[in-house]
Amino acid sequence: MELNPNNPVARAAHGKWHIICALVMHKLGVTHVEIKDEDVDAFNAAGRNIGISDDKGYMEIMLLTKEEMAPALKKRGGRAEDS
Repeated sequence: MELNPNNPVARAAHGKWHIICALVMHKLGVTHVEIKDEDVDAFNAAGRNIGISDDKGYMEIMLLTKEEMAPALKKRGGRAEDS
């Protein structure tokens, strides 16, 4: 679920997860990643959200806690109550 679907960065990234994933893998120098059920469970248990920004003039992807996400959403007109 997108917490700020009308944000220009969120709109630009929408539906492009496969391209973003490939770019991250390329940047990290890997050609293969395994994601198992326990990886998904651990991510969910960590209570993180994916944040994306272009404040610095380039795409920045972050893993943020609910507490970190709320001010960023408020600043950009998102739905902090849903994070």
